Amino acid sequence: MSQYFPEGLVDEALSVMRCESLGDPLAYNSSSGASGLFQFIPGTWGWASPNAGFSGASPFDPEANVGTAAWLVQESIDDGKDAWVHWSCKP
Repeated sequence: MSQYFPEGLVDEALSVMRCESLGDPLAYNSSSGASGLFQFIPGTWGWASPNAGFSGASPFDPEANVGTAAWLVQESIDDGKDAWVHWSCKP
């Protein structure tokens, strides 16, 4: 986790991940299609993962899921938004 998230956000990221998927990289929500550790919905995964450098990766790939989440958090911060604006679970 610390490979992708800055030190000050690692605990928050772990908290969000636990809430979203209970830490299960194969978690899947049949209602929304949310998938993986950070429960990306297909539309968000479709544009965020390539921008994060994980083009073609599955949301069930733990490294791609964490890396994409970290990229999306940094994008939110850079845009002046709450780091966790894209998630239902908050730290």
